[in-house]
Amino acid sequence: MHVLVLHDLSPGEARFGVRRRLEHLAHHEERAGNTVELRSIIPESRSRPNRLERLVRGLVAGRTSTVSDVDRVVVVALHAPHMVVLARTLASRRATAVQLDLCDSRRLLTAQRPRPGGRFAQLATATSELLADAAFRALPPDLPRSYISREDAVADDGLSASEVLVVGPAPLPELAALGPFVGRPTSILCPVDGTSPEGRAALAFLHEVLTEAAPMVRVEASGHPPPDGRPGSGAVRWLGHVPTLAELYARPCVVVSTNPAGHGVQNKLWEAFQARRPIVAFDAALHWAPVLPWIHRVHSPGEFGSVLRTALETDHDTGSRGPDAPGPPPVPAGRTAPVPARSIPSARGRRG
Repeated sequence: MHVLVLHDLSPGEARFGVRRRLEHLAHHEERAGNTVELRSIIPESRSRPNRLERLVRGLVAGRTSTVSDVDRVVVVALHAPHMVVLARTLASRRATAVQLDLCDSRRLLTAQRPRPGGRFAQLATATSELLADAAFRALPPDLPRSYISREDAVADDGLSASEVLVVGPAPLPELAALGPFVGRPTSILCPVDGTSPEGRAALAFLHEVLTEAAPMVRVEASGHPPPDGRPGSGAVRWLGHVPTLAELYARPCVVVSTNPAGHGVQNKLWEAFQARRPIVAFDAALHWAPVLPWIHRVHSPGEFGSVLRTALETDHDTGSRGPDAPGPPPVPAGRTAPVPARSIPSARGRRG
């Protein structure tokens, strides 16, 4: 089966989350024995829907050769309303099967609300536009949709899709088999988009926490820097866009996710799991991974600072906070090494 994955990412665009999502979808289709083709659809102006409609009409009429012979089209929407328009139009005008990939968008729509005066008063503006867009509400009720986790599909209770697919980066047993993290962290790495309101709020919060918890620790951020120099941005070294975070995670670091809504957490932290780096994140951001022992899950700003300080002081090869601590005990033949005991408070019973 020939599957065409349509997205709105241009070759020079540094939207890491979308790139990772495309990898998830391609891997999912290839495991099913399908041939996958990735194609970008960039309207000349996103503010002029007639441009996009002309492009869609060309797709529907089969004038684009790569679309005329496919068996299924997967439209990656994420937070782009015009891609929802494309999915709706293709579903209504073509005989080819259409699938709308929402990733974690619907969870944000239902779970993230503005809280005036609060430190986490973050509202995903683009996602709200997606909810308000008439094309989203006008989607056919039987249009298959895909999500990054089962929780996101359940959160989409306002729609009655006939088929729901879960396409994640990896099943939890594979993550759990990776083992404990390694080494003593020397820096903090925060994957974040500084151009977005929620990204700037996350950086300001991280700067506030580090002022008390770890003022001398180097903080590095991957992604777009804030264009307006909001408070907190000066204390962060901006690394810009990198094709993969693996090269950053090769150095000993603590990976921090400060977004309590969980936006893009699986995309941004998947390579941190593979590199066995300690992760500090709010419990709500990790609703899908309650069984992973090496994630430090916190529930309040005060707890965040103390947990981050402990993660920075711990040698994760030995589980000890002392520089002269003995190494781990020898492992008997035929057995695997246990996960080192954590000195970080755990709250497994609480869910975000």
